[in-house]
Amino acid sequence: MKNAEIPLQLVEKCESTNSYLLENWDIKRDPITAVLTFDQTKGRGRGNNSWSFYPGNLALSIGLRLTKNEPSSLYPFLLAASVASALEESQSKRVLLKWPNDLYLNRKKVGGILSQARQADVNTYLVLGLGLNVVKAPELLNARYQATSFLAEGISLDAHNFARDVLVRFQRQMHLGQDIFALWEKYADLPQKISILGYDEIFYAYGLSNNGGLKVRSQETNVEKILFSEEITLLGD
Repeated sequence: MKNAEIPLQLVEKCESTNSYLLENWDIKRDPITAVLTFDQTKGRGRGNNSWSFYPGNLALSIGLRLTKNEPSSLYPFLLAASVASALEESQSKRVLLKWPNDLYLNRKKVGGILSQARQADVNTYLVLGLGLNVVKAPELLNARYQATSFLAEGISLDAHNFARDVLVRFQRQMHLGQDIFALWEKYADLPQKISILGYDEIFYAYGLSNNGGLKVRSQETNVEKILFSEEITLLGD
C-alpha cells in the first residue's frame, strides 16, 4: 500500500460511519479512506451490542484495501495504539488499552474499536470503526464496567483535529514496519490482572500472540492459555 495521505470525509450525520464508508467507498480508486462524524444514530459495539452515541462524540471509520497476504488482525491494535499515543502527546493523559478493542481512561471506558472484514477477488476489505466519548458517556445498565467521557475527565478536545492526528499516526506506523503488537502492549500496561467470564480463577494478561490473541497465565496454577473471543474484566492491583 502506497504512503499517501488518508482522505477524510466529514459527514454531518449518519447511522454508522462503518456502514456509510462501505456504501460510499470507491474501493478501486482508494486503497485507504476515512469517514468522520460527530452525530451517529445507530452505533454498534462488540458482537450484537449497540453503543449509545451522543452528538458531539466522535465516530471515525477507516477503510483499508489489503492483499490476502496482509494480516488484517494487526490493524485494530494499531488504531488503538494511535489513539493512545495521540492523547498522551497532546493532553499528557494516558489511555489504557484493554483487549481486544476497548480504550480506558482512569479505569473507565472512554471508547472502543469495531472491525469488519470481507474478501473479494484477491483483496481483503477491512473497515475499522472508532468510537470515542468526547462530551458524554452512555448510561449503562448492568454493565461490568464504568464509562466516562473526555470532558468528564477534564479533557477539552478539538475532536476534528484529534481525528486527523490519529490518522497521521496510524498511517505513519503502517509504513514504518514496527512491531504493531509491541506498540499496543506499550499502552496496555501489562501484565494486567483480569477475570475471564465463565472462570472462577484470576489471571494475568502478559502479551499478544502472533495473531492477536491475548496470552494469559492463571494466578493460582500458573497454567497459560490464549484467548480469542472471551470477555474479560480489568481488576485492580
